[in-house]
Amino acid sequence: MFQRIVKDIKSTPNRLREAPQKLTARRHELVRNLRNQAQRVRGDGQEAIWNFQTQTLERVDALLDRAGDVPGVSRVVESAERVVEQRLATVTAVPVDSYETMNVKQVCRAIRSLDRVALLKIRRFEELNKNRKTVLDAVERRWESLLEQPIQDAA
Repeated sequence: MFQRIVKDIKSTPNRLREAPQKLTARRHELVRNLRNQAQRVRGDGQEAIWNFQTQTLERVDALLDRAGDVPGVSRVVESAERVVEQRLATVTAVPVDSYETMNVKQVCRAIRSLDRVALLKIRRFEELNKNRKTVLDAVERRWESLLEQPIQDAA
């Protein structure tokens, strides 16, 4: 037992020298974890807002389609529909220039740098228009990578 105490006393200076490095490493790990959590929460919030905007505009558009038959309302329906359609087009606009003319390979390359909301826009466009399975699979892969991807340290 005495030998163990002597050994611990002799190793104390080394442990004291290593302690700041261990604390710094632990601090970096905690900061990285907090940044990753913040990134996920921000992405979740942006996704929720985009979904809310899109669904609301689609519901208002559907409501306006039925409201044209109501007396007195028909006068404002046309201008309201125009405003809603413009806003929906803005909210759901594909964030890649010349997207409609791109082939699958070009689209898959462009998807690699997109964030979650941009991916939602691409997915929506594909599902409503071209519905290319390869593109939808690439969107899904990028989506999964964003959910798993840790933030890199600035240092």
